[in-house]
Amino acid sequence: MTALGRLQETAEPPNHEAAADWYEKGHKAGDVVGTTNLAHAYVQGIGRNENWIKARVLYTEAAARGYPRAFNDLGVIHEEGYGVHMDQLTAYSFFLQGVNVGYPRAGKNIAELILKARFPWSSKHAALGYCIWAVRTAPDAEKASFQEDCEVLVTEINPDAAMRERAERFADQL
Repeated sequence: MTALGRLQETAEPPNHEAAADWYEKGHKAGDVVGTTNLAHAYVQGIGRNENWIKARVLYTEAAARGYPRAFNDLGVIHEEGYGVHMDQLTAYSFFLQGVNVGYPRAGKNIAELILKARFPWSSKHAALGYCIWAVRTAPDAEKASFQEDCEVLVTEINPDAAMRERAERFADQL
């Protein structure tokens, strides 16, 4: 059903309402990708009216079922305060869960959050380590984009050789 939704989204012209209908059917049938795609429809207000509360409920359901991208999406919601109070600690927790289940974008996002939030328990070498891990684990088609994003982070951190070594060891442990 989710595949039928993607077909509707990519058709010429796209039919976002029909796509969201198919994602909803997939969600009701237990398809976690359908659940997450339906949440995206609510986030973007495409095929469904924008509704951050419904999106958060759907992302939470998908995360509870172990879907890696849902942890990242919940992190973004909390980091930016979309439909919830902005909470960087909760965002950090969701991004970390995304890393723990192998989702590279969560690694990039947690690295950026560490620098932005200046958490007292985390360090620049950890931020760099998460970014290194994200580049290593990103699909080949996305590696270049991850590398570009991490180069921005490297420029901001300006690590010396010792910090790079600590970051590499940290990334190895993830």
